[in-house]
Amino acid sequence: EAANPHGSLYLLIDRIPKLSYTPAKEAHKFYKTLSEGLKTSYFGQMYADCMARMEQLAEGKPAPDFTLATTEDRTVAKADFKGRYLLLYHWGLCPGSIHIDRQVSDLFEKYKDKGLQVVGLTESIADIRSVYESLPAGKKTPSPGVDDMRPVLAGMLEHGWIEAELETGHPENRQIMETYAIEGWPFFVLIDPDGTILARNYTNAFYQAKKILDKELGGTAAE
Repeated sequence: EAANPHGSLYLLIDRIPKLSYTPAKEAHKFYKTLSEGLKTSYFGQMYADCMARMEQLAEGKPAPDFTLATTEDRTVAKADFKGRYLLLYHWGLCPGSIHIDRQVSDLFEKYKDKGLQVVGLTESIADIRSVYESLPAGKKTPSPGVDDMRPVLAGMLEHGWIEAELETGHPENRQIMETYAIEGWPFFVLIDPDGTILARNYTNAFYQAKKILDKELGGTAAE
């Protein structure tokens, strides 16, 4: 990048997949450095289109509508959470989820009676249960960041919030991934009681959400 102040095709293509979690200001800053030739190229136009789409998911923007079929055979929609903070949490069998899942559960338990709801999005709970049941009960199974996988997975199978599986016969469940440009684990979107996006990203968005909720629901000033 230092050697190509006006961008290059490689740098441009390299940035496109990262736009789903790149802050809007940073994305614009890079785009402004591009030469006119790069801006009008096929990939330049692709970058601009993706950037414009991500701007609609930036902090302060209205959260898009969604409908989900839950694991309890209920249907929920964005409008159902009006007046409450809503944390969308895409989780699964990945080191990031395994590391942070307990913290998400603790946050939910702390504020569930004060105005917070969590909606968990995962591919298949049955797959996670299968892995859990395959682990030896009397022997620790370490994983990066945890001493024993078994209690972690047990906690994942006992989430107290609303769950929606993505690998189902409900296309609307998979649609939310595209609507919010969610492409990995663990991914978070915090929506305020008025339906505005307050945070959206990977793990750092969880800590951002925690600060907001501690301040707004817990009366604790953000550090």
